[in-house]
Parts: sequence; structure tokens; C-alpha cells
Amino acid sequence: MIAKLADRVGVTATGVEAITVRGVRGWLDRVRAGGLDAAEAAATTTLVYRVWLLAFVLKALGSGWDVAWHFRWLRDDFAPPHDVNLIGDGIAIGLVLWHWYTRFGVDRLALRLMVGGAVLFVGSAPIDVINHRINGLDITTWSATHGLLYLGTAVMMAGVIRGWALYGPPGRARWLTLGALWVFFLENVMFVAGQQEYGVFAVAAWDAGHPEAEPRSRALNLATSHCKAKGSFEEPNGTT
Repeated sequence: MIAKLADRVGVTATGVEAITVRGVRGWLDRVRAGGLDAAEAAATTTLVYRVWLLAFVLKALGSGWDVAWHFRWLRDDFAPPHDVNLIGDGIAIGLVLWHWYTRFGVDRLALRLMVGGAVLFVGSAPIDVINHRINGLDITTWSATHGLLYLGTAVMMAGVIRGWALYGPPGRARWLTLGALWVFFLENVMFVAGQQEYGVFAVAAWDAGHPEAEPRSRALNLATSHCKAKGSFEEPNGTT
């Protein structure tokens, strides 16, 4: 069953002789030594960048779901959307390590962008957790720590785009994959600007000294009252 699955997703075409620790390690040594033939190299490049797309899909789904999740619960380190995002992050970090170890499918600049972006992202994550422990705020994407996370992702994505543009096999799939990578890059950039529906309430709650929505209704009422008092809250009918 494992062999059939490996063949279906394209692992067999990369030159992996057996789905075992020894087989995979031997294949990694061949990749690192430049021992793949042209067909195996093309299949390996295609498979690796398909996994990159999977990582970006999970990161995008987790981020979007995270904002919707925080409309009701403002903070939970291991909430389901965080877990989805973390899986995508883990796959991405694993791929960066793979490129770093094998030096395959990237040039020096692409690898530096991948590694630099990954280091910035991973280094920002614990700082972001500390920020939330101190300030509580999570719903707004316009925070310094969130900005570093998005910046790290963007730099890493730039490396992925360059790597595929240089080494992606020719054909229709090359341009479709490149287009998809650019879509994810732009999504990462625009997400910060487009997910602020609830930001005014979060900032107002923070100003009022109640950054955590526990219970949610109490925090919302405090935030709304604070906005109205400052004249910055607009009712649905357009009145203030």
C-alpha cells in the first residue's frame, strides 16, 4: 500500500529505491552528490515544490481560519486553526532544511532567502507568544510580532519562487505552479491589510485594560462603550 501511494504521488519517479530509512537516506546522498539522472531530477524538483504548495495551502487556511476563530475566542495557543498553521509551518521548515542539506533545486540566493525567511519566522514565533502573554491582543494583524511573522514568510516565499523559476521543469505545469506560488505570496502580503474587521474592538479593549475576551460579551461591550465614548464607533446605519 505504501509503495502504491509513493508511486501515485510521484516519489518512485524521483529514484527512491525503497520507502525505508536506508532507502531514503541513500536517495538523499544521491541527491546531495548530484547523482540523479535528468528524469529523476525533474521528478524530484516537481515533487518538492508540490510539497511547498501544500505547506502554503495549510498556512493560508490556518491564517484565515485563525482570524474567524478569534471573533469568538481571542487567545488559545493550540486552537485548531493554529494547529493547521503549525503543520504548514513544520512542512515549510522541513523543506528549507532539505534544500539546505541537499543544495538541490535552488541557487545561492534562493537558498539564502529561504533560510533567512525561516530564521526570521521561527525567531519571531516565541516573541509573538510572549507579546500575547503580556498584552493579550491577538485579533489584529497589525502588531510588530505578527509583522515579523508575515515578513519572514514573504522572504521565504521569495526564495521558493526564485528556486522554481530557475529549476522548474519546462511545460504547462511550470507556469501553473509559478502562478500559484505568486498567488500565495500576494495572499501573504494582502492578508495583513485585509483582515482588520475586528481590529478596532481589539485595540479599544486593550486601551480599556481588557485585552482578553473572557467572557466574550463583557469584553465586546467594554470595547464598544470605549469606542463610543471616544467617538470612534460607527453604528451599522452610519450614525456615531
